[in-house]
Amino acid sequence: MKYVSIIGYAEVFNEPTPNNPLEFVKHLPTEYLMYRLARINAMLFHEPNLHLQTRTILEQAIFPDTPELSERIRSLTSKVNERERGIFSGPSISLFLKRSLENYTEGEPGQKVIPIQVNWDIFRTILIFNDIFYSAIHGVSLESFEGMFRLSAIQQNHLRSNMYHKLITFIKYAFVSKFIEQDKELKERGFRFCKFFGLGNPWLFGRFFLELLTQYGAADEGGNPVLKIEGLPPEMINYFSLQNDDLIERKDVSLSMDVIPKPFFKLPDDQFMILDYNYFQYASEFGFFYAFYQATQEPKTDRFRNFNSFNSYVALEYFEKYLVKSFLDVIFFRKSQKIVSTDRYQDFIVKASGTNVLLIEVKMIDIHPKTVEDLNFERFVEEIDKNFLSQKSIQGKDKGAFQLLRQMQHLSKDGGELQRLLGIKRAQAMTVYPIVIYNDPNLDMAGVNEYVAGKFADSLEASRESFCSVKPLVMMNVNLLIEFLHIFKQSPQSITNIFDAYFKYVKGHKRQYQQYRGAHNYRLYNTSFSAYLKGKFRDDMLNDIIKSVKNNFDLNINEYGQDRN
Repeated sequence: MKYVSIIGYAEVFNEPTPNNPLEFVKHLPTEYLMYRLARINAMLFHEPNLHLQTRTILEQAIFPDTPELSERIRSLTSKVNERERGIFSGPSISLFLKRSLENYTEGEPGQKVIPIQVNWDIFRTILIFNDIFYSAIHGVSLESFEGMFRLSAIQQNHLRSNMYHKLITFIKYAFVSKFIEQDKELKERGFRFCKFFGLGNPWLFGRFFLELLTQYGAADEGGNPVLKIEGLPPEMINYFSLQNDDLIERKDVSLSMDVIPKPFFKLPDDQFMILDYNYFQYASEFGFFYAFYQATQEPKTDRFRNFNSFNSYVALEYFEKYLVKSFLDVIFFRKSQKIVSTDRYQDFIVKASGTNVLLIEVKMIDIHPKTVEDLNFERFVEEIDKNFLSQKSIQGKDKGAFQLLRQMQHLSKDGGELQRLLGIKRAQAMTVYPIVIYNDPNLDMAGVNEYVAGKFADSLEASRESFCSVKPLVMMNVNLLIEFLHIFKQSPQSITNIFDAYFKYVKGHKRQYQQYRGAHNYRLYNTSFSAYLKGKFRDDMLNDIIKSVKNNFDLNINEYGQDRN
């Protein structure tokens, strides 16, 4: 991951930031500000090149009415070109947007805007929010778990994945749609959901956002954020739209709870504006099952008493038993390979090759959005501990990594049932790979794997002697099963060889950090398995991914929503 230093107000104007960060724009109508910021967000999304991005935004979105940029602006662009520094940042623009919504100002009839002065006011305010936003890492050591958390959280990587990874989310919708179509509890609800949103099947929910990403925006419209709604399902637009009535007199707008889940803003003339294309990632990745529940719940007769009850069902039946199991069955398809998954032996115990055994725990959880928005490291660690490191003696039930210890006890019994099911006769012959598969991209942050693996290793001593070897625990994003399916299934040893290479990478960089120290070396040895894989293999494997998924799964989607007959 490449980090870019962002230029702020104090550096440019050589003076402290105003006490009120909206001082220069407080007289401007909020909808006007939102339009200007949305244009910048569109350009940030569609132009990844830092130099072109900066010049395009300055000339087209900030100073469109100024033929000749000032000497100060030319000096700034030279800093960007020479030192790889940035002026415009999606996360700090989002903070600007949030504060504007908290201080909602309605436009007055006949209010005049002086373009040149307003352009400078908006530019200065952007730089102010750069200073405010990125000050969050000041005073925290970057050679610490908290430092890496803050550095990752302020980048908003869970929202700002590239187009390639947004397509992986789209592929998952085919599995979601197939599951709902055949699940006895959700099939009837699927009809109601599709009727509510005017869709033929749930897969089209994901396609709606993908089409917006590929057909609209800066590439064709010069950064025009106003949405062309012809041909788009109005139910989807309205459901995911923020309206000014929701915001007037609100002083506690949450970016993650109020704005990001609603990526459209409804304008007075019944037009809609895209606030940030990156917000689609949250709506499509995390918003589907919540929207599904809201659109289909029946308060008096519903089988699920609340969303948490519904989500628990989805976590078990869809995420674990359908999605993850489907990919494990494809990866470990050979007669010599075994997959055991029963009420007693959970979630999956896999004989991958020879005496290599994978112990897999599956956890579908969502880190609370406010935890990341507020950069609340203590709460982040609490959520990790609660979901992945809870022990029965402390909180009533083993969770996450500690579930694997119980399965290791079963596996260590020579001549026991689990060994017979796997076709392995002695525990001392086994190499064990503890794996936790999760869904939330926030857990891809550097340091999470090292933290959970370290806590797990501290409790492992009693079990370690029973086996030939127990490898370090790996935290694995479920998306990797889709992205690297064609690589994982190449040979019986493919996946364990990749795990071993990751362990070697981490060990080598840890040794380098211990010798030379430094924030960069610290981050490298704390690299997540997801980041390691994406760095190891090329980023243009989409054709391989689609071919592999099509060859291994029947994902033909039926139109069953709007017209059941």
